[in-house]
Amino acid sequence: MLPNLESIIPASEVWVEDDGCQPPVSLRPYIGIDYAGEAKDWLLRYIWTNHASLSKK
Repeated sequence: MLPNLESIIPASEVWVEDDGCQPPVSLRPYIGIDYAGEAKDWLLRYIWTNHASLSKK
């Protein structure tokens, strides 16, 4: 096995690799949960800051 790789299951060919990627992450409140009382403003939504797939709403 290559260095810095760990097999998820010893007999598996699937592995987890740390490529050093650290995208800018932001926290936002969930969208569309106005019924949740004070929890509607909790910052529990992790987003990749300014990613093209992110909704601008």
